[in-house]
Amino acid sequence: MGHHMKTLLCALIWAIAAQAVQVQAQAQDRGERYALTPDRCHPPRSDTTSSNNGDGRSGLAPARAAGGADNGGPPDNGFPPPARLDAHGQQLASPPEPPRPRAEQGQCVKSCEAGYAMVMDDRQQQWCQRIKPKAIRMSVPSELKPEGIDASFTRTRQQKKKDKNGEQKITPRLSPPAPNPSKLLPWQGYVVVTVVGADDKPLAGQSIKITHTVEEDSGGHTKAKHGKRPPLADLFVGKQRITDERGEVVAPATTDGAGQVKLIFSASELAGVHRIKAECVRDACGEQTATINVKVLDLERYVPDSAIAREDGAGAAEKHAQRHYLSKAAAQNLEKLIEAMSEAKWGIVRVNDAGLPWGGLFDIDGDWLPSHFDHSAGTAVDLHSKTIAVDTKAGVYRGLCSTSKDPEDSEALSKRLPNTKILWHRGKAEHFHVYLIGADPTGRPANCRDEADKPKPAKPKKG
Repeated sequence: MGHHMKTLLCALIWAIAAQAVQVQAQAQDRGERYALTPDRCHPPRSDTTSSNNGDGRSGLAPARAAGGADNGGPPDNGFPPPARLDAHGQQLASPPEPPRPRAEQGQCVKSCEAGYAMVMDDRQQQWCQRIKPKAIRMSVPSELKPEGIDASFTRTRQQKKKDKNGEQKITPRLSPPAPNPSKLLPWQGYVVVTVVGADDKPLAGQSIKITHTVEEDSGGHTKAKHGKRPPLADLFVGKQRITDERGEVVAPATTDGAGQVKLIFSASELAGVHRIKAECVRDACGEQTATINVKVLDLERYVPDSAIAREDGAGAAEKHAQRHYLSKAAAQNLEKLIEAMSEAKWGIVRVNDAGLPWGGLFDIDGDWLPSHFDHSAGTAVDLHSKTIAVDTKAGVYRGLCSTSKDPEDSEALSKRLPNTKILWHRGKAEHFHVYLIGADPTGRPANCRDEADKPKPAKPKKG
């Protein structure tokens, strides 16, 4: 008998184990992770009753008590009540039984943890099956300004300098400070990637690969004139930067409880067409590509009046063929200034560099390094002045930068152009750098300045 029970027990254990192996093999064959749905049982509510009074009573006296009351017997004496008789001695029907409270059972609900959905297999068994991503979506700002336009610029710019030995030295481009999500700057915007599952609901915990590129020959920078790839934008998740020094994304991001990855795109100083591509790392969910145009809006090419002015440049060595773009207000002020210079016997005014077609960084040498400051917003221009008589140059400078005290002098240049300011660069590359609307690209007010007025550095004392 004992041997027979042991054999039966071993057979039962073997059958259970074989069924588990079969279930596991079935899950592996399908290539998905399965788990039996747990039963989450809730006890019956304590305030639920089956009576008419809500307190367990039916509203009718118990049968025994009723019998005792009708026949004078003691109430609920433990014996069946005596028969009830009518006036003629005939037995009456027993009083109706009061409703009995129902023995309410606990409610059991099949459920799955987050990221899993309940399915039924071919054996009518319920399982929790991992929800796979079905599609990926992305929203981006269509246009942003280059870094440093219309707001203060705090990052140390990457630029070329010469050391004490006269050798060229490149200053590293520092990473920008963490953005303030409550107040994004004009060159910052949200990139939101959303993943939905097979049930069309947002899917959390998905690793997302982000790829970022800049379109060649965009923003006024031609590939033929630029040797290296342009620097990319910086991407942040919250305040954490997920890009390296070149802007390359170095790690995947993970969708949150809303099935989203919310990135902050922070553009560089360069104008251009940026492309962002997002795709799932673990499972195929397609890919989504979006475009962000980094540019200064509404710049137009300035064409001077050939009778009094002409475009000037460096010929074949010039890295940017299109470099005479200005805002409408800046172009109008330049026309008034050129007319005044012509009246002052300046001769043909040679208009040198203004801005690129989309604004942004103006890298004279085509190396993506800032070298032509304050030309990024289409509000400044350089005018050749080296071969002009000193008195003529000084007259125009004083007329614009000195306030006329004569209220009747409405033709004074400072009144015709109250906001325009000149920075008079002297030396080998002498020229007038003109702030046409009286501010630099960040919006900070500019003032007239003649470099000849700068104090000369003191000579070191001997001995």
